[in-house]
Amino acid sequence: GYEIVSVKAYGNTLEATSDVYSFVVKGAADVTVTTKAVGAPNAPEAITLSTEGGTSASACKVVAGGTTYDGVKAGTSSAFGAVVIKLPAGTTKLSFSAAGWNGKGDCTITFSGIEGLTSVTVPADTGVANSSPFTIAATDLSVFAKEVTFAALTEETSLTLTATGNQRFVIWNASYVK
Repeated sequence: GYEIVSVKAYGNTLEATSDVYSFVVKGAADVTVTTKAVGAPNAPEAITLSTEGGTSASACKVVAGGTTYDGVKAGTSSAFGAVVIKLPAGTTKLSFSAAGWNGKGDCTITFSGIEGLTSVTVPADTGVANSSPFTIAATDLSVFAKEVTFAALTEETSLTLTATGNQRFVIWNASYVK
């Protein structure tokens, strides 16, 4: 879309209706309309999840609500797991879905790398077991959706998500907002 920055008319009259951006120019010899392109405000941008920088992290597929997502499994039966997400400067919100390992109970995921963020807790799911693809069994997917907000980042930042207590988790469907 476009945002009208200014309108200048030299001549008789100018009528403008800004909410629909319609203009009527009567008898003007010269009219200049200046615009600038704008994106959708606060539109989420998808994050390509990676195993880079993670601990005991491996790429996986997660099927949730009939949709297949690329994800990352963090942790093994003998090692805790961590995932690193790189966020660009200006980011103010991170959204993602995550589920804990079947049979291990709720999984607490702690954050490091952004001041003020502490942790979120996600439920375990019977479909998060064995190996990829992990098919989420729960029908209410909202329990896996998490959103954290923070002050706008001044530079690219690596945020580490770590499972506590030797837990394992899978993460998918991540996005950020500037």
